[in-house]
Amino acid sequence: MKSLVDLLPLVAFFGGFFLKDMQFATLALVVGLAVQIVVYVIFKWEITKQMYAFLGIGVAMAALTLWLQDPIFIKLRPTLISIVVVTVLTANLYLGKKLFVESLVGSALILPQRAWRGITIIIIGVMFFNLLLNAWIAYYQTEDFWVYYRLIKAVANPIILVAACWWYIKAKKYKVEFKADKDTTPVVDRS
Repeated sequence: MKSLVDLLPLVAFFGGFFLKDMQFATLALVVGLAVQIVVYVIFKWEITKQMYAFLGIGVAMAALTLWLQDPIFIKLRPTLISIVVVTVLTANLYLGKKLFVESLVGSALILPQRAWRGITIIIIGVMFFNLLLNAWIAYYQTEDFWVYYRLIKAVANPIILVAACWWYIKAKKYKVEFKADKDTTPVVDRS
């Protein structure tokens, strides 16, 4: 259920665009972000700093879009979010004791520390490429092209990230263990 709630702002934005226009989509995005937070509060789920940051960036860029009647601001929202993520991951890579990526995924996978560093660098690289591509498309392509690009990217980006990380792990021949494998002990029937 939580995953569906996390998709709400995205669905609201695309739904608003396909129903009406970019201004309506922008307003729908803000409503989707607000409803997402309200649902998190109702179900007493943890609201992360990342969610607050995305909400703040979304509301600020939406306000500029609606006030100035210029969609470039909402179109640059993903670029701004990517800049924040790339900056935080890069700082964490060099200054952090434990990598954020390991904190997020490490509860399911056991990998050597250098593997987590490599995965973090891959994510930084993909995010950096995405922020440049989004900015270029936002400025130099049509509004419709940008929306379809964002829709395709929403589906393709997680697949690309997982594939790139899996390829890296296999190329470096890191041993991957799933924590469920460690926690599960076989039951032997001795009767």
